[in-house]
Amino acid sequence: PNGASIAGGWYDAGDLTRFTFPAAYTISTLALGFLEFPDAYQQAGQTDYLLGNLKWGANWLMAARYQPDALVAVTWMPGASVNDSHRFWGRPEDVSGAAMVRSLTSQMKGADLLAQTAAALAATSLAFQDREPTYSAELLEAAQGLYDQATSDDSAGLYSNSIPEVRGFYSSYSYIDDLAWAAAWMALRTGDQDRLKEAKFYFDQHMAVEGGGEGRRFDYNNLVQGVGYLLAKLDPSNKDKYMSPIRDVMKLWLSAQSSISYTPKGMAYIDSWGNLRYVANQAFMGLLHNKMYPDQSQRAQVYTCFARKQARTMLGEGGQSYVVGIGSNPPCRPHHRAASCVAASSPTQPCDCTAYFNTGCNPNTIYGALVGGPNQNDEFTDTRWDYQSAEVALDWNAGFSGMLAGLAQNSFSWDQCKSAGMENGRGVVSAAGSGLQGNLCWHAVLLAVVVLWLSWNF
Repeated sequence: PNGASIAGGWYDAGDLTRFTFPAAYTISTLALGFLEFPDAYQQAGQTDYLLGNLKWGANWLMAARYQPDALVAVTWMPGASVNDSHRFWGRPEDVSGAAMVRSLTSQMKGADLLAQTAAALAATSLAFQDREPTYSAELLEAAQGLYDQATSDDSAGLYSNSIPEVRGFYSSYSYIDDLAWAAAWMALRTGDQDRLKEAKFYFDQHMAVEGGGEGRRFDYNNLVQGVGYLLAKLDPSNKDKYMSPIRDVMKLWLSAQSSISYTPKGMAYIDSWGNLRYVANQAFMGLLHNKMYPDQSQRAQVYTCFARKQARTMLGEGGQSYVVGIGSNPPCRPHHRAASCVAASSPTQPCDCTAYFNTGCNPNTIYGALVGGPNQNDEFTDTRWDYQSAEVALDWNAGFSGMLAGLAQNSFSWDQCKSAGMENGRGVVSAAGSGLQGNLCWHAVLLAVVVLWLSWNF
C-alpha cells in the first residue's frame, strides 16, 4: 500500500490470504505460553525456534503498520476477490504481482484489530526485552501507537464493519476485551499504572457491557480468560476476581454443560469446525490457573488431568492422531495448499484442483500441525475437502503449544491421574475449590508435539 512493501507474514489456514486479526492473536497467545512456561521450551531445545516465530510475525505486523495511522487488515491474490482467492488451489510461489490490500486508517472503526495488534507487539516486546533491548523498544513504541489509536473515539467499533472483505472469515463480535488484552500486555511490559487501570476498567466494562463474551472458550473473539490471567499477575491481591473467568469456564467443560460434550473416546467437544483448537486453548487456560494457584493442589490435579487426557487424545491414544506427522496414525491430507503441492521446481506437475482431489498423502508434511479433529462420535475423515476436520491454522497451534508447554512443566503425571480416578480427565472440584467429588471412568494416555515433544511416560 502506498508503495510500501509488506512481504512476509503467514498465509492463513493453508490458504493464500493474510488476515492480521488472527495472526496478531496467534503471536500474543504463543508469547503467553512461552513467557509462562519457558523451561519447557528450553528443555525441548525450542526456545530459538519460538523466538524466531514471534519475530517473523511481529516484523510483518510492523510492516503492516506502513504509516502512523494505517494498518493492513487483509491481503489476497492479485486481481481477484477475497472469495476467489480463497477458492484458488495452488502454490504460493505461483502467485505473482502486487497483492490486493485493505487497510484500516484513521477515522475508521476498528478498535479490535488495532488492540489485537498492539497486544501482539507488546507481548513480543516482553519476550525480547532482555534478549534484544533495542528491538524490544521498537516493538513497544509501535504497540503504543496502535493502542493510542485503538482507544480513540474514532476507532470505537468493529473492524469488520470497516473492512467488509473480512466478514465470513474473521469477523469480530466485541472490542472491549481486545482493549483490555492490549492494555494488560502494555502494563505487563512497562509497569505503567495508568495502563493497568485501563486494563481493569476494560475488563469490568467487558463483563458488564459485553457479558464477558461467548463465555465458553478462549480464542481471538473471547479473550477474557487470558486478560484475567494477566491482570492477576499484575494485581495479585485481586487475583480471585480476575481468575474467576477461567474457573467458571473450566466448570462448564468438566461438567459437560452449555452444549459441551464428550466423545466415546473422551475427547471434549464444543464445535464442529476446528474443535480441537478450543479444547487445547481451554486446557492451556486451566494450566495457567494452576500456575497462579500453586497451593491449590486438588484443583490443579483436576485441571492437569483434563489437559493430559485431551493431549493424549490429540496424539492418538484412541488409534488416530490429529497432529500431522506425529503420534499414532497421524493425518496426512490436511487442508493446506502448499503441503498438497509438489515442489515448484517440478514444472511438469502443476498444482491445481487435481492436487486438491488427489487421494494420496500430501507430498509435504507439515509436522506438528493440529487439525480440526473428529466429530462428536469420534468419526474422522482424513481428506483435504473436509476442511472443518482437516484444516490447520496458526491460531490453532498457538494454544496447543501453550498447553504442551504447560504440561511439560507440570509435575502431576498421568499415572497419578489414574490413581486419583481421573482416567477420563474429568474430576470435579468441590464448591470450596479444594476437593474432588467424583468422576466418570474412561481411558487415556499422554504424548505431544508441535513446538515440543513430550514422552509417553510424562
